[in-house]
Amino acid sequence: MRRKHIDSKRDEIVQAAERLFALKGISETSVRDIGKEAGVTDSAIYKHFSSKDELIKELLTQYLIRYAELIDRIGAEPLSFRERFDQLLLAIIDQHDANPFGLLLLGERYLYLASTLQDKRLPLHAMSDFLDSGIKSGELPPQDVKLTSTLFFGAVLNLIRINQIGLVHPKSPADYLQEIRSRFYGLLGLRM
Repeated sequence: MRRKHIDSKRDEIVQAAERLFALKGISETSVRDIGKEAGVTDSAIYKHFSSKDELIKELLTQYLIRYAELIDRIGAEPLSFRERFDQLLLAIIDQHDANPFGLLLLGERYLYLASTLQDKRLPLHAMSDFLDSGIKSGELPPQDVKLTSTLFFGAVLNLIRINQIGLVHPKSPADYLQEIRSRFYGLLGLRM
């Protein structure tokens, strides 16, 4: 029973950190803030994580891996590029609606993590391969897949950030998916 309590406190700390990092930013969130949000002391946090950086790295690594796997899984589907891309957009929006903080966190420290996680497959690599498959099948025009992937993620992250405060649309991006799809098709060189 004790192990379950320890694990649940750890989960509460991670969830509190995730919320605060996404809402306030990583640098503006202190260990004390996380403890207050999770209802634990600073020392309880340090029982689970040696530093704030370790907590950040663990949390963001989970998201990087999750999104890279999501892109790879959809990219491997035996569908046309357009059908796979539509599935990917919907899956990213569903992930956001289920947990609005994950994507925001990825944008916060992506470059730091990319340099520290060189042995992991990153979403940028997965998206580049995804786009490359569309080029090889002749469904996408030739393009710099890393640049397009970077623009794609930048657009998604900014859409989520601005949507979070209600400036773009008061509803979920799922409510205006057709318009989002149309804009991304243009980025990729596809016609509706």
